Amino acid sequence: MKIKKIITLIKDSKLLIIFEGKDCQWLSDGYAMYPVFKNTEISPEFLCDLHDIDIKKMAIRNELLPTTFNYADIVENEKQLQKSNIEIVHNGKHIVGYETSEGISFVEKRYFAPFADMDESYLTVYERYTSTGTMYFAVKNSMNLVGIILPKNIITKEFVEDISAMSTACAIALQNVKEK
Repeated sequence: MKIKKIITLIKDSKLLIIFEGKDCQWLSDGYAMYPVFKNTEISPEFLCDLHDIDIKKMAIRNELLPTTFNYADIVENEKQLQKSNIEIVHNGKHIVGYETSEGISFVEKRYFAPFADMDESYLTVYERYTSTGTMYFAVKNSMNLVGIILPKNIITKEFVEDISAMSTACAIALQNVKEK
């Protein structure tokens, strides 16, 4: 796990949440959370000093792990997701689509940066649901849970119209290629 990549997410959001778990602490920027499996107790002051973060410019919270998520490595009804072959930039954010039971859901690609040191062939994404019925993504390295990411709700009528217009333009371009 690349802690510096997690710190970048936290700096960008200006929100640092340290969740206290039974076996480890988790770092979060409010959209994703990552376990820190070290024996060192992480405090906001330690983290900000170590990574040159101006603590006065951050919203900082220390909390217990939310009980709405399941932190087990394997959950009975989780579903492994297939990543879309197409990644897009939407409103300046690089997003990746995953085929879910609810159609397609999107995640900002930057939330996968902390996993950069892991073998991509063992990295998998699963669809899970909170106790209140909200979908979230459980990211695993082999069979071990290494992160939780909330999908971004970007699907609007305008977004679908833009994607549809692009698909139509691609079909026209393909037809033109075939005719040449």
